[in-house]
Amino acid sequence: LREAIWLARSGARDILMGYPTADRAALSELAHDSALLERITLMIDSPAHLALIRDAAGTATARPRVCLDVDASLRLGPIHIGVRRSPLREPAAVSALARQALEQNFSVVGVMFYEAQIAGLPDTSRPIEWMKRASAKELSTRRQAVVDAVQSEVGELEIVNSGGTGSLEVSSADPAVTEVTAGSGLYTPTLFDRYRAFRPRPSLYFALSAVRKPTSK
Repeated sequence: LREAIWLARSGARDILMGYPTADRAALSELAHDSALLERITLMIDSPAHLALIRDAAGTATARPRVCLDVDASLRLGPIHIGVRRSPLREPAAVSALARQALEQNFSVVGVMFYEAQIAGLPDTSRPIEWMKRASAKELSTRRQAVVDAVQSEVGELEIVNSGGTGSLEVSSADPAVTEVTAGSGLYTPTLFDRYRAFRPRPSLYFALSAVRKPTSK
């Protein structure tokens, strides 16, 4: 959040936090600055985050903007494929948190889904390709259901964020999605050499000096 505040005061006007924050000092600073409240959207995934933000705000009568982080992993029976990123998964649970946020004077502006099991796995085998297709199909249906459930509580959402570099073409094809996210793919590290669905082109480069040689090879 401290970096987001620095960016906002440097002129950035639309900042979405990628993760929840527990930085009480930064939350207090945000709550007491109307310009920051307008420019920065906090990420949350539990009622505890709402309580933390309100506690850090103190006497400020702020209405922070929040986005709900939703689990986008694939579950096949007892098998969990993907990252354990958020406790929110089913539409009812997500809409319940949205309702709590609204009741506590938060502005719920979006939902986010990061499908690591699609975006972060190269196409190295037929089973992985099958899993990624199955996951994309499941998530497309559940994502729309989550969006509908949340919008029934808070009205039209500004943000339905999804994707990662390795799933931009899948996520952007979903009409429910308003924006997609690319991270390391801006630099195109070797991780992306073995993706078959797309051929990335770097937007940025950086160079580092070699300062040690740990082996002779």
